[in-house]
Amino acid sequence: MAVVGAAHGMLGPLLGKLAELLAGQFGRLRGIRKDILSLQAELTSMHAALQEYTMLEDPGVQVKAWISLLRELAYDTEDCIDKFIRHLSKHGRRGGFKELFRRAVHSLKTLDSRCGIADQIEELKARIKHVKELKVVTS
Repeated sequence: MAVVGAAHGMLGPLLGKLAELLAGQFGRLRGIRKDILSLQAELTSMHAALQEYTMLEDPGVQVKAWISLLRELAYDTEDCIDKFIRHLSKHGRRGGFKELFRRAVHSLKTLDSRCGIADQIEELKARIKHVKELKVVTS
């Protein structure tokens, strides 16, 4: 089934990206690791459900609708992660008091955008929870 296959193919790379975040420098940031682990756990569970749905010969309308919601959620999650990585990657680490001061000033100036990313992550977590609750139970 094309709908299931497309969504199934989207979650694999996204889960890989989350694993890379955990293994890299971003996984060591305070507070971020917990959010990444939470996203990874929820999306892994949904990925398993998709694998079950790929075995259905004729999935119902409700299953197709859930898969569509999941696909949209996966794209939005990947966009948010990419934005987060770009934002944090811009700020290389150099030494010295001058650099420390420059980073402190920059942190204050970009507080709004960092809060925006944090808000987006919280919104994604809520959407993931909602989509998970809508999951169709098949027998």
